[in-house]
Amino acid sequence: MAIESKWVYGIVFLIIGLIVGAGLGYGLAPKPTAAGTTTVTVTSTHTTTKTVTAAGEEIPEKYRSIMAQLPDYYPRDYWKIIEAAEKEGEVLVYSIMSAENWAPVIEEFNKLYPFIKVTTLDLGSYEVFDRYLSEVAAGAPSADMIISAAPDVFPEFIKENAMTYVSPEAINYPTIFILDWKLYVFDATPSLMVYNKMLLPADKVPKGYADLVRLINEDPDFWKGKITTYDITKSAFGSNMAYFFIKRYGDQAWQWLKEIAKAEPVTYASSGTMCEKIATGEHLLGFFVSRMSLWPRLQKAPEIYGYIYPEEGVVVAMRAAMITKTAKHPNAAKLLLDFILSKRGQIAWSKGGFTPVRPDIVNEVDWSLEHLKREVGEDRIIYWEWAPEIRNPEFVKQFHDKYMAVLRGGG
Repeated sequence: MAIESKWVYGIVFLIIGLIVGAGLGYGLAPKPTAAGTTTVTVTSTHTTTKTVTAAGEEIPEKYRSIMAQLPDYYPRDYWKIIEAAEKEGEVLVYSIMSAENWAPVIEEFNKLYPFIKVTTLDLGSYEVFDRYLSEVAAGAPSADMIISAAPDVFPEFIKENAMTYVSPEAINYPTIFILDWKLYVFDATPSLMVYNKMLLPADKVPKGYADLVRLINEDPDFWKGKITTYDITKSAFGSNMAYFFIKRYGDQAWQWLKEIAKAEPVTYASSGTMCEKIATGEHLLGFFVSRMSLWPRLQKAPEIYGYIYPEEGVVVAMRAAMITKTAKHPNAAKLLLDFILSKRGQIAWSKGGFTPVRPDIVNEVDWSLEHLKREVGEDRIIYWEWAPEIRNPEFVKQFHDKYMAVLRGGG
């Protein structure tokens, strides 16, 4: 079939309505239908609106091979974004992922768009926002895209600082993963209990938090100083892991934490540091450890690392991407965002240690959110939420103070 006959009129997808799934509370603002368009409702796993516009110009020869690799539901004039992105030539991302995590994604992206240089910085969960705001205030160049896992910051931040962009890939995502046409969740990283399986006896490997409490009470001297977790005052990831776990289990969770404090756990600002300390034997077990941080280390040292999904529940972080309103390379950022959300991109994320959320890749990857659901049961997954209380600085400070006091044995 000729390329010309393959492409239908340009398509832009719209997801409408207010849907609350799994207690997440993601509200979506409807996008107005452009004048002169035809609206068609499509029945899928969620309600979606398809907007068909008039066909644009003929696809230029130089972009036909790229367009041929994109799904048929991309707009026919998507080549215009590609053309503009080629002129921009680069895209800068402030993220919370390492170069190792990014590598398979950038490799695949550059196979499709070899003329776009992707530069990523591995920053803290809050640092991505602070650095962007300070640079913009100073009139300096800053990020084209921001990726973080900060439900306490994103909802307010995107109001003034994110570009509205309806990705053609939105049709493939449950509405709970899209916020206000500005923020797209692409990864749901679970937290684990990670342990040194060379040093921790099999009969001391806990099944979950209640079991860890039992083990500590049976042999407190063995565990003293051998458990690690987050200092939640220094990590948005750790703070939200702790908060949503305690929100689910309430007083019982506080009691578990109080009992774990008897082992005098040592805290750090990152899962990476925890994993390194566990590998050396300085600590034997960590909880609320990010699977993404563990995974590349596990591939290199499978004889050292063991992990479990706590039987009480698995807290899942929602990692999301947005294009900044001040982006110097907005079209290159659109290409990257669409690729991140695409089937090809989600498969690449899985190779980078992520937990991609797109449902239709489950049979093409070894790991995804669908795999996690099958392994632990959907009722045991504790999702982060865009919860209003965690946007209140005073509330967050009180929670931090109480949590750290209990963890240090003062609660």
